[in-house]
Amino acid sequence: MKAITTEIDKHHPRLEITSTLQIIVSPEHLAELFWNMESAEQALVFNHLAEIAHSLPMQLQFITDSEELSAEGRGVMRLIGEYSNGN
Repeated sequence: MKAITTEIDKHHPRLEITSTLQIIVSPEHLAELFWNMESAEQALVFNHLAEIAHSLPMQLQFITDSEELSAEGRGVMRLIGEYSNGN
């Protein structure tokens, strides 16, 4: 952490602090954060994924091939797909 004291003028000193903080969010916590969002915020998450996910089909294949994906998780993915198609 770096602290620098400067003065705006002689009567108003100002302290500027620059710091780097690393926060590691677990998949469980990320899911809980998503679940607690309003529906409009959740929609914005999917919109942003559309902007940044240039290889989404490949990533989805990696997810479905993962040994970590449970039957329940696969069911959630299926349900999202069904709802997004209007079913």
